Amino acid sequence: MTLGEKVRQLRLGLGMTQKDLAGDRITRNMLSQIESGAAQPSMKTLQYLAERLGVSAASLMDPMDSASVLDAARRRLRAGDPEQAITLAEKAGGASEERRLLLAYAKYLLCTDRLKDGRLDEAEALGRASLRDNEKSLYYSKSMHFKLLTMLAICKVQKGESADALIREATDVYTDGAWESIYHILVSRNLMKQDQLREAEQELWKVTALPDRERSLFWITRGEIALRQGKAGDALASLKRAEETEVQGFGLQKELYSRMETLYRETEDYQNAYLYASKLREISEKEKE
Repeated sequence: MTLGEKVRQLRLGLGMTQKDLAGDRITRNMLSQIESGAAQPSMKTLQYLAERLGVSAASLMDPMDSASVLDAARRRLRAGDPEQAITLAEKAGGASEERRLLLAYAKYLLCTDRLKDGRLDEAEALGRASLRDNEKSLYYSKSMHFKLLTMLAICKVQKGESADALIREATDVYTDGAWESIYHILVSRNLMKQDQLREAEQELWKVTALPDRERSLFWITRGEIALRQGKAGDALASLKRAEETEVQGFGLQKELYSRMETLYRETEDYQNAYLYASKLREISEKEKE
């Protein structure tokens, strides 16, 4: 990278115009010639530019390493200029995780801008490039993956093309993660604790796919809602389904057995009520060990 190219990259990284950098010491035309390589600065001008760029004059004369370029790309992204951030990050080269993550996020932001502007072909190309960078990254984001798929589907629809495959993939990404199911379950449990039983029940029905690790919590929550609604039969059926799963943790096991004991006691099935009371005691003993 030439001295002029380095000055330009650092200037852009700081969000400065040529007029900003030139200040009152040199003309903008002179700076333009320096950046293009048409003119070489004097040592005095070089020191002036270095001070305004926040670097040493020696660093301007040395080859610019990839870390410096990536740092400039990071500053442009923070300044809301994803396009310039992409240009800088691509020039930085290398296969660092930070560079890949920066490229994925910058392309995602630029894809969003292009979609808003109706530049569908550009938005689609950027979206697919962001998907590739995101999938390769150690810091893969499922949320970004889902949003990119939906934006690509919008591009297809607006272009009059089929978006079926993208919609299916987006649905798989959304429903595959525990974050979707656990979110709705936790919201439901919070509503239930506030006695908003109808709203809690509606929140549970938003769970479109249930990972194995969330099954017991889902059915225990559903059973407790039914129990509070006075629907003993529905409550018992749900709690039995929870019991068929592998209930993780003493806290959740105690919640399940406590509800089962209550149900059997209220239906005067004292034999089963005693059985679950015994299970509760066993858990209490294990907790003390």
